[in-house]
Amino acid sequence: MKNFWFYFALFIATSASAQTYTIKGHIKNQGYNKYAFLYSYADSSTKVCPIVNHEFNFEAEVKRSNKLSEGGVIYLGASQSVSYESVKALRAVPPFIDYTRPVGIENFTIEIDDEENIKNAVVIGGDLNKQRDDMQATIISKDYEGFFKRNPDASISVSFLMALNRMWKFSGMIRFKDLSNDDFLRIYNSLSERLKNSEDGKKLSLELSK
Repeated sequence: MKNFWFYFALFIATSASAQTYTIKGHIKNQGYNKYAFLYSYADSSTKVCPIVNHEFNFEAEVKRSNKLSEGGVIYLGASQSVSYESVKALRAVPPFIDYTRPVGIENFTIEIDDEENIKNAVVIGGDLNKQRDDMQATIISKDYEGFFKRNPDASISVSFLMALNRMWKFSGMIRFKDLSNDDFLRIYNSLSERLKNSEDGKKLSLELSK
């Protein structure tokens, strides 16, 4: 699972229209970290915000216009020069801890009880983040068909199905006991017309037909 978000970032879609979102954060037990960071998958940019009285606040503008949704990660640091690459690299060395929290870019509040365990921080508000949390639970449970039955019109569903299909075909990361390419096609056809008619939906249709 530790590599999933790296691969999923390659496939995550961008926003349907230009919009500005407010992301608020609260750290219950703040320690040595003085800054919060918001890294965007779409353009590999990083926003930095000082943590003041256990709180931080981001204004994130989604600029791209031809896809369904935009994602990123929140992480913390002791100085404002901490890069996402340096934090991400910690996943690959003992004790293999992920100090990031994947999020969808929309209006929400993130509650961080333990800054050493930001991965399990609670995101309050926002349908996209609820769908992302459901997706993360699905990666563990492997109930992939259940996810798409619950989320036939979720913006993240096309990106998730695309990522699973590509990894199943090319990387060998995902091992399915009961799913075949026909099952991927059936799941795709169960999605809403809005998703299937999107740019990514049409791209996924082509990939599944190969």
